[in-house]
Amino acid sequence: MMSPITPFSESDRILALDQYDILDTIEESDYDALTQLASQICDTPISLISLIDKDRQWFKAHHGLDVRETPRKFAFCAHAINEPDKLFQVCDARLDERFHDNPLVTDEPRVIFYAGIPLVTEDGQALGTLCVIDHERRELNQKQIQSLKLLGKQTMQLMELRLKTKQLSDLYQELEDRNTKLEHFSQNAAHDLKSPLNVIIGLTQALKSNTKDLLHAEDFELLTMVEQAGRRLHGMIEGMLQLYRNRSLVLSMKEPVNLSETSKTLVSILDHQKICTLKVDGSVNMVWVNRSALDQLLINLISNAIKYSNKEHVHLHIHLNEEDGWYHLSVQDNGPGLPEKLLDQSFNLYGVGHDTDRYGRKGTGIGLYTLSELMKDMGGSFKAHNDPDGGAVFTARWPK
Repeated sequence: MMSPITPFSESDRILALDQYDILDTIEESDYDALTQLASQICDTPISLISLIDKDRQWFKAHHGLDVRETPRKFAFCAHAINEPDKLFQVCDARLDERFHDNPLVTDEPRVIFYAGIPLVTEDGQALGTLCVIDHERRELNQKQIQSLKLLGKQTMQLMELRLKTKQLSDLYQELEDRNTKLEHFSQNAAHDLKSPLNVIIGLTQALKSNTKDLLHAEDFELLTMVEQAGRRLHGMIEGMLQLYRNRSLVLSMKEPVNLSETSKTLVSILDHQKICTLKVDGSVNMVWVNRSALDQLLINLISNAIKYSNKEHVHLHIHLNEEDGWYHLSVQDNGPGLPEKLLDQSFNLYGVGHDTDRYGRKGTGIGLYTLSELMKDMGGSFKAHNDPDGGAVFTARWPK
């Protein structure tokens, strides 16, 4: 008996096999059907899907044979993987010096005839074979050989599908883990923001109470504005936290919101340099929507317009229409616009629209992706384009 030669790239081959995560898995009907069909076409009592591990051959499917594995040193398939580009056929193992005294030939299951087509990855690694076995001498005809090759390709396609499914599952789990970490971060960040806001609100109230008779009316009005802005920010943070915890439930909680008043309030909070002018118009002003969702949409677009503007003064135009039971909201700025090559990437979790903002800080690209996902959850859409006259136009569409 001649032991099979170990492939030159054995470590890479084993690594490729491990990536499929298929060894020692349960029997599956799709693989079983392929071996049954191979036996019928080739008129053999046994057909196997054999995978060559470090020291064994393991059978993913085993038609006509009860065992699930045998030692690699006895495996016909371990010889077959050394010629990955062609069918490996032994018409009579009793007359072949490589196999005549092999225990699989002299004892059960008495492998006299063997034909195996290697299962080869896209990178050229032979993982095993789809093979047929008989207890007597025989030789496959060309039609049977061609059919066995087609079934081998189908087997490999099943394994590739398994690999893709595993990769998607791993990616989904990674995203789930990231999402959990992001949720914990957002909760901690919100707590860290709410605490100083509570202090600001409390101190402002105390300052107003203690100095009411000492301050000019204009100064007292400024303190009132600070208190109102603090309360507004506090409410927005809490609303967005609730939106993050249970988006589907919160999005169903709608209320009438005055778009003009909300937009002006947000601009007054976000535009601390007082460089932004705002225009709000359209066929409707009172919108029936979840307030936290609308706040998140407007905060991102207003703050981006201010941060990424290349102009001394920022002009914002917010327009709202209602048509056939749908709201159409557009926010246009007078900035540099989005680079054309990055328009699609802006809505990708890892895409970044601009390298840096007006303050030299690098953007994360998360904001526009978040808005796109938010609009999808609301049953709508979110898009962007550059206006021919300059600036970016962001449009959100969702059902009333």
